[in-house]
Amino acid sequence: MGILSSLITGIIQDSPSGFLQDATDSSSKGMDKTFFIGICRHRLLTDGEGVTTLVGFSGCPLRCKYCINKLCWEETGIISYTPAELYDIIKKDLIYLIATGGGITFGGGEPGLHSKFISEFRKICDERLHIYLETSLNIPLENLLELIPAVDSYIVDIKDVNNQIYLRYTGCNNRKAIRNLKYMVDNNLTERLTIRVPLIPEYNTEQDVENSIAELKALGITKFDRFTYRASDKKPKCPEEQNTSEEMNYGKAVCEVLKQIRIEIAAANNIPYTPHLCHHKQCATGTCSVCEKELLEIETHLNNKLLAGDKIII
Repeated sequence: MGILSSLITGIIQDSPSGFLQDATDSSSKGMDKTFFIGICRHRLLTDGEGVTTLVGFSGCPLRCKYCINKLCWEETGIISYTPAELYDIIKKDLIYLIATGGGITFGGGEPGLHSKFISEFRKICDERLHIYLETSLNIPLENLLELIPAVDSYIVDIKDVNNQIYLRYTGCNNRKAIRNLKYMVDNNLTERLTIRVPLIPEYNTEQDVENSIAELKALGITKFDRFTYRASDKKPKCPEEQNTSEEMNYGKAVCEVLKQIRIEIAAANNIPYTPHLCHHKQCATGTCSVCEKELLEIETHLNNKLLAGDKIII
């Protein structure tokens, strides 16, 4: 499928119910709203594979010294949704998410505290969407047990395996996190785990990082993401707030990727489509109202084909 062969998965969808699924699960309709700190669309290879939508929950048991968004410490957030309401937002990008093998990344805050919400969301969302969890795993075991059937991949920020370092940096001990890791390993869930092992300035050393990785390998864990924390008191920006030249350049790149996805899906399904000429003046988000309209037109064509009994290629 052209220049996006490394992203686009070539999934064939022939469901007669239409391309976009409705969030109609009765159990989720009765759920109370849950608070979130924000939603970031069109993230590329940063929170999982392909194009993902990052959804940040409110509430966190940790008080990390370099926390980049202390708003997440509050139990109440900026916005609130039921699972069905959140899925209605996610569905705007369903083509992009499915075509690239992407999905939804639940972060926070600590998303593991909201296991019931995520479990209900999994029941109503398209089964082709990959669900990632960016988590400390410092949560009750019963929450983890509820998450396991719903979550495909876990990106675990372990901070440091040394409990004294962990306690000094987060204000909490790491017993729950280590216990939950051991539970997942013991139950053959290791392949779902990627462990982030950071160098935390003023709190641990390169040798501490090496020690953590060695202990985790001894548990049977194989996938690691090693990096360095940046001390910051600044609130992280979602794409809607980006305005620096670097961020605008990223937005332009996202815009071009999304446009190419539309072009290739339209061509694969014999849908007439000529993208508008974008001058990238409002590309911090990677999209604009014209792009959104073009995407909706393609989705309409796809749904019409399904209703006519034709297969479609995503």
